[in-house]
Amino acid sequence: MEGKRDWMRGPTLALCVVLLLLSLGQRRRISDLEQDVWNAQNSIMDNVSSLEAQVAALRSDLESADHLVLDWSCTPALNRERRGLDVEVTVKLKEWTEDTALELLWTSRGSTDSKGSLPMAYDGTGSFTGKLEIPLDGSRIVSLDAAIQNGDTRRQESLGDLRDTAMLLPVQCDSYGISGPEYEQSKDGGGVFTISNFHTGVYGYFEKVPRTTDNTFRLLRNGKLAAELAAEPGGEESNYADGELSAEPAARSDQAQGDYVGNGELTAECRTGDVLTWTFFCRDESGVGYEFFLKEWTVGEDGLAQNAPGMEWPKLTWD
Repeated sequence: MEGKRDWMRGPTLALCVVLLLLSLGQRRRISDLEQDVWNAQNSIMDNVSSLEAQVAALRSDLESADHLVLDWSCTPALNRERRGLDVEVTVKLKEWTEDTALELLWTSRGSTDSKGSLPMAYDGTGSFTGKLEIPLDGSRIVSLDAAIQNGDTRRQESLGDLRDTAMLLPVQCDSYGISGPEYEQSKDGGGVFTISNFHTGVYGYFEKVPRTTDNTFRLLRNGKLAAELAAEPGGEESNYADGELSAEPAARSDQAQGDYVGNGELTAECRTGDVLTWTFFCRDESGVGYEFFLKEWTVGEDGLAQNAPGMEWPKLTWD
């Protein structure tokens, strides 16, 4: 009996090995099939995305072909007398007649919303020009539409948005670097706030870097000046990018900018509830002053909390 059992053990073991090999082979084939299915799904999705992009491009081309507006542009300039921004808007039509009239419709969104219209002057070659007056009472987005009148036919087409009014100013600043902040809190609820080693970039609406004076880094406590440090030129025109000092938002790579640095500290005594704002101040060639928001913190019981910029920045000084 024992001999028979020993005789059966060998074939049984061999059969188990064969079944195991068959199982492994089957699993590998299933895995290969799953990979083939996955590759096919990805290929189908890529083809669908490509077709959707082609359809979207075709739809855009058809819509553009149906538009009467060929192109439009704008040129901003400060108006010191009105203490606002003048934006000259030019609209070029594909087709026109001597009787064609164009009206610029605008909608302004900001701390307060408003809308209106502006008749455009015709130059006889299909171009219409008008000057839009925009208040500088904080960040504002202006949407533009062209209302085209040809005889009894009136047609309205969207031109799009003007950039944020802060991005239409002749002097702009939205990149920075800083060390800190450091906050030493005392037991009585007070403390000392310190930031140091500053960097910022100044550029303009046009390609040329604006010439500025009175360049200063400031620290405000609850909106009032607590400390300031003169900013020195950091070098020639450049596109600043630093791996340690973050730029928020990043400096625009398509515009040259003038670098300014501050090698020192800005320090202020503060208490719980105080708001500390780091800004950059400068004047343009006409004497207009610009104060740009860079960063802000509120002193809490557990330390500092960073704040988002308000709608009122940048702040301009006309005197």
